[in-house]
Amino acid sequence: MSDTKPTIFILPKLTPQNVSAHTALEAAKKEGVRAVEFWIAEGALQHKVAYEGKSGKVKSNYDASDPTPDDVALVLHTSGTTGR
Repeated sequence: MSDTKPTIFILPKLTPQNVSAHTALEAAKKEGVRAVEFWIAEGALQHKVAYEGKSGKVKSNYDASDPTPDDVALVLHTSGTTGR
């Protein structure tokens, strides 16, 4: 996260069984990046702030409209990603 400087870290719903999600949340906290859980329930997108980050400013609503060429890209890092 230190090389991409994200503004938000997207997590699946945190459950006791999802160890990876909890590990990711700890990484977000270490870097001070806000983290939000997203999941589908009753056919609708749900979200919950898991960590507000250092800025403490979190949007309460998210734009789910179609992306435009000016939108910021989503960067996915896998276990083999070096950031290069």
